[in-house]
Amino acid sequence: MGEGMNDQDKKSPMGSEKPNLPKRFYKDVSVADEGGRAAILLDGRPVRTPGKAPLAVPSAALAEAIADEWRAQGKEIDPQTMPLTKLANSAIDGVVGKEGPVIDDILAHAGSDLLCYRASGPEGLLALQAVEAGDRVAAAGEEAHRPCRRGAGDGEVADDAEANGDAADAADAADAADAADAADAAD
Repeated sequence: MGEGMNDQDKKSPMGSEKPNLPKRFYKDVSVADEGGRAAILLDGRPVRTPGKAPLAVPSAALAEAIADEWRAQGKEIDPQTMPLTKLANSAIDGVVGKEGPVIDDILAHAGSDLLCYRASGPEGLLALQAVEAGDRVAAAGEEAHRPCRRGAGDGEVADDAEANGDAADAADAADAADAADAADAAD
């Protein structure tokens, strides 16, 4: 039966084929300091993102976690088992150098978080939301020194401009800290 099988016969019942995964080509995975960032190396050579940038992250702990994903690969490299690598690739290729517009986009949606929106019914869901999210929402409000404005249904509860300004200030402070860290590393 196997000899006469065509490609259509090899497909799973849902019609999808097993993806062709790249073969593992490296033996050693390590982390090295590269210009103040922790870079992931395969056999001593830097890993590159799909956008061809070096896969280097701000902390050694994160780099080690990403390196562990690469170490855990078997005979084939399966990106589906490497969520931190995918997240770092996305951040490096999609955010680095575009921080301003990305922060603006995040702030444009800051008033539409889902923790502060509640269903308007049924009663069982309302009770579950109160138990599951109530303490978390209160704690987040305390930490931010600003209570969460709550709403029900599908209408937007606009966040105040001061809260969004605080978020923008926090993003600017993080950018400044990153810039200072990079300057210190260059010295």
